[in-house]
Amino acid sequence: MAWVSQPAQELEMHPEPPGLAVRFIATTRPDVIAFEVNGKISSDDMGLLISTFDEGLRAHERLGVLARVLDFDGVSLGALRHEGLWTMKMRGLKQVERYALVGGPDWMETVARWSAPLVRVETRHFDPSDEQCAWDWLEAQPC
Repeated sequence: MAWVSQPAQELEMHPEPPGLAVRFIATTRPDVIAFEVNGKISSDDMGLLISTFDEGLRAHERLGVLARVLDFDGVSLGALRHEGLWTMKMRGLKQVERYALVGGPDWMETVARWSAPLVRVETRHFDPSDEQCAWDWLEAQPC
């Protein structure tokens, strides 16, 4: 019963669960999908990505993609197991023409460079300070 006589400790406050890590960016071209990643990609994020890409892939023969990575904390297991992910990825390999990766950890540039010859998608990495060059390369602008 000694613990009863101890002064109460302040309760540890837990922050509200973070919002979605993926935010879409409106573009001037309907065949260019742009999004920003800031955090860990959850199953909810993946669901939004899959539905947006599925809609774009159905509507357009070819797509351009811009991914702006502010902070990447990985991908949850639930996101990787999301139904439709691998089907969408396979369709994307056939229909995504250009993929601009802006920012992100250093290893992302290496992965983009090494994977580019293995897939049909033309992939380029851009420093955050060169984001306008990425938009120009896709022949689109944020709106």
